[in-house]
Amino acid sequence: MFGVKLDDVKVNGKSLGICQSKPNGCLVTFDSGTSLMSVPTFAFHSMAQQKVPTAHTFVECQNKAQFGDFTFVIGGKDYSLTPDEWMFDPQQLNLAQGGQKMEFKMGPLGPQILAQVEPENVVNTQTEVDSEKIKFKSRKINSSGQIAEGPAKTVCASTIMKMDIKKEMFLVGDVFMRKFYTIFDRDNNRVGLARAHTPQQQAALAQQS
Repeated sequence: MFGVKLDDVKVNGKSLGICQSKPNGCLVTFDSGTSLMSVPTFAFHSMAQQKVPTAHTFVECQNKAQFGDFTFVIGGKDYSLTPDEWMFDPQQLNLAQGGQKMEFKMGPLGPQILAQVEPENVVNTQTEVDSEKIKFKSRKINSSGQIAEGPAKTVCASTIMKMDIKKEMFLVGDVFMRKFYTIFDRDNNRVGLARAHTPQQQAALAQQS
């Protein structure tokens, strides 16, 4: 397993200050057999405190675009994933009657997670519009077959999970590697990264030219 120095982690262009807090900095490894991305426990707690959605902690939101890009700074260069690439689509949940199971999917063949949602897993970042808080209403059938109304929340989750592989070790899988082509050079003990040429990227370049 290759360990490459990770200079920084940024969300929406802002450093999370995670690697700077460690005397030895951070490492990142690339694993083609893993779908999601993982971060060590200390980084996970820091992200939760800074209201960054993960696969375990859901953040109340309006849409996933509000969180911006997720960026790994490796070798002084930014490798950014857009909200469509590192986040799942928002879902509504109703916690008035306890936790519920939610399924998050990304694309026809992309990562999927099934999570048990409880109130303590939801971080409230509700914003105000025209001096009034946004409120949602949902309907849910209770055990008696009656419709029960209660406050509903729209929450966002991401492809970042908590896993301690090795001290200060981050891991990126399919979410990252399908955008950035990864070359493992065992002879010289190095890893090369390049923007993958996908049909979508080629179409975008054709429109610009």
